[in-house]
Amino acid sequence: MSNTNIYKNPSSELVNQVDDNMVEVTWSIATRVWWSYVWRFMLISLLGGAIIGAIGGLIVGILGKPELGGIIGVVLGYLITLPISIYLFKKILNKDYKHYKIRVLTKNL
Repeated sequence: MSNTNIYKNPSSELVNQVDDNMVEVTWSIATRVWWSYVWRFMLISLLGGAIIGAIGGLIVGILGKPELGGIIGVVLGYLITLPISIYLFKKILNKDYKHYKIRVLTKNL
């Protein structure tokens, strides 16, 4: 196994190779990446939020505070979307698209 430090500045050879493969972010590319994120986020957040919200609302109702069921359900539903959105964003950054792949590069200062 190599002992490569991924946090070191890339060599100039690697930077030149990356520069040759880079493309300008067009509206078409931006829209594809955005849509790739949005449809996944809407679907999974809707399902996850509904399930967690319903469970939270049910528990509060069983505990004798049914008037808080809606509020607790909504709050828990919103809270579950934060980790879902971060997970999906990372997944989109690692996704292979038809003609490109998103990469994060160190900034040479």
